[in-house]
Amino acid sequence: MQDGTTHANDSHYGVIDSIRSGSPEGDYAREGGEIHAIRIRYDDRSYQTVVQTGLAGLRIGDGVRIEQGRVRRY
Repeated sequence: MQDGTTHANDSHYGVIDSIRSGSPEGDYAREGGEIHAIRIRYDDRSYQTVVQTGLAGLRIGDGVRIEQGRVRRY
């Protein structure tokens, strides 16, 4: 699930602006664990939020990109 400005491809790089974590609801409840809303700020000053399970060590300020719908450090 993504909101804000949507980038057409996965090659855009940005920086994690914020991370909100919480209990899963709806479709995410079946996957178990916590879900995380990760807000990414791009160089053009647009933002995108990606909701996913697992952080894999991601922190605010990390340089990231979206790969197959998930936030990955680069």
